[in-house]
Amino acid sequence: MGAGRRVEESDETARMTTYLAHAPVVGALVFALSAMPAMAAPSEPPRRLHASGANAIPTLGIDVSWPQCSLSEPPQNPAFVVVGVNGGLANTTNPCLSDQLAYAQVSATGTTAQPRVQLYVNTANPGGLNTASWPTRNVDPSAKRAPNPYGRCDGSDSLACAWQYGWNRALEDVALRFQPAARGAAVSADPRAYVWWLDVETENTWKTGATPFDYQSNVAVLEGMAEHLASRRVTVGIYSTAAQWRTIVGTAVGPASALNGRINWRSGGAGLATAKKACAATALTPRGKVVMTQFIDDGLDYNYSCAPKPLTVKIVGPRRVKRATRANFVYRITNATTKPIRGVVVANTLPRGMFIDRNSRRANLGVRKKSLRFRGRGRRVAFRIGTIPRGRTVRVRVNAKIAARTPKGTKSNTVIVRGTRVKAAAFTGKVNVR
Repeated sequence: MGAGRRVEESDETARMTTYLAHAPVVGALVFALSAMPAMAAPSEPPRRLHASGANAIPTLGIDVSWPQCSLSEPPQNPAFVVVGVNGGLANTTNPCLSDQLAYAQVSATGTTAQPRVQLYVNTANPGGLNTASWPTRNVDPSAKRAPNPYGRCDGSDSLACAWQYGWNRALEDVALRFQPAARGAAVSADPRAYVWWLDVETENTWKTGATPFDYQSNVAVLEGMAEHLASRRVTVGIYSTAAQWRTIVGTAVGPASALNGRINWRSGGAGLATAKKACAATALTPRGKVVMTQFIDDGLDYNYSCAPKPLTVKIVGPRRVKRATRANFVYRITNATTKPIRGVVVANTLPRGMFIDRNSRRANLGVRKKSLRFRGRGRRVAFRIGTIPRGRTVRVRVNAKIAARTPKGTKSNTVIVRGTRVKAAAFTGKVNVR
């Protein structure tokens, strides 16, 4: 992930304040963004994240930001994409943010429990460095008074001003950087449509004296950012390593901190195997949970979703028959995520020697009858379910005729979610004819 170093930050405060106070500046900013370097068009076939084949399941995501602006071969069909909003420092803008948002919207398949498109923002604490971006009062760049829990900010190197600095940076990340770029990319500009990650790394500007005040000041900045994003009703997460987190915040995160209970995105080393193990890491703050891990391969950041796959499909058929007969096959489709999944299409070819009964009976348990569309002919089964509620299993029963001969072979079952092909569980029904 792109980061800066401990130097005085480039000052954009005047331009930010002007933008937030005067709507006409929006068009100028969008034009400026479009004029900056864009992600280069691939000159060679893009690299693949996953095994090839019609039924390959995209299971890995990637994160991109300003270092990838010149990437000539963006990966094909990542499961999800995390886009960096900043240009390496907490008060700069990713020069190809709009292009990367468009790439993420088009390319991400959504075949894990992770949201297809997510965002991350750089964090920092330049307190005491006399930067022009350091706040002098409790009024944010939108000219509104911020609900500062640390009291009055007077421009000093205080906890109140540290919190205000974080609040201001998060406000600008949304209003100045993300929203104009999203409109330019023709994607949703509603910040609630995305998970927002706070990128907490030692390469950025922090107080590193390891004093109680240093830790508390760093925590106050992160709390200000988290509280502003939370005020917009977005999901806020934390990206860091255990070592960097300890270096920056120590043990200064209190029981009432806005950083508690946040989802975690953790570094998982140099390979997928270690990234999977990192899912079991202790969360950075109390009541937190690791939901995503990262590893590096061939110069790119790849990400593994710790959450379960969104859909699992199991088909149960008769185990043993002695003659030609009719039997039920039950399709069990489970939504293991915390959100409803819409537009699920299940397609399956029955084993040889089995045929759909013209008067096939089917049960629709757990969803409204009107949401099920069934179509069966010969050995082909296909049906569409409008919505599967979160954590629910939908069962569809199909009645089939079975010929008096042993079936030979079967085809893979396929689930299609929002146009994405996902290989389902293998056919579990087995028929033996004596």
